[in-house]
Amino acid sequence: MVAEANGAEFELYQALPDLRLDLLRPWFIEIGPAWRDAATVAVRHQERGWSLRNPYNPSTQRLIDVKVKRLAPEEAVVTTVEHWYLRWWDEAERRYGYIYREVNRQSYLLRRDGADWKVYESTRPPQRTGDSITVGYGFYAF
Repeated sequence: MVAEANGAEFELYQALPDLRLDLLRPWFIEIGPAWRDAATVAVRHQERGWSLRNPYNPSTQRLIDVKVKRLAPEEAVVTTVEHWYLRWWDEAERRYGYIYREVNRQSYLLRRDGADWKVYESTRPPQRTGDSITVGYGFYAF
């Protein structure tokens, strides 16, 4: 389920400049912080004219490890090790505006939504290293 949520978030970013929040619906709770975080990133990057769609853009994401840390009837905590490589293309400048390349550990709070588990909240650490061209915080690059 976390792998699918990661894939949906990456697809959301790949769809820009089209804002396809519907891609998150099967895997995220709409009122949750994780949904709002992904939507905020997408909207801000859309407003900037940034995308991952330029030719030969090497952006990718990969889930390396997943562990269930806590499982209760209505809530679960899952930790992951993930690799995200996002090269945000600035269409106006015709160059990469921001590059995020990290392997990081994340924590997900999952909640029941009917019979399904969905991501309610995710916590990712601040960027440690990277090829930042502009100042940013993780994927967010405000």
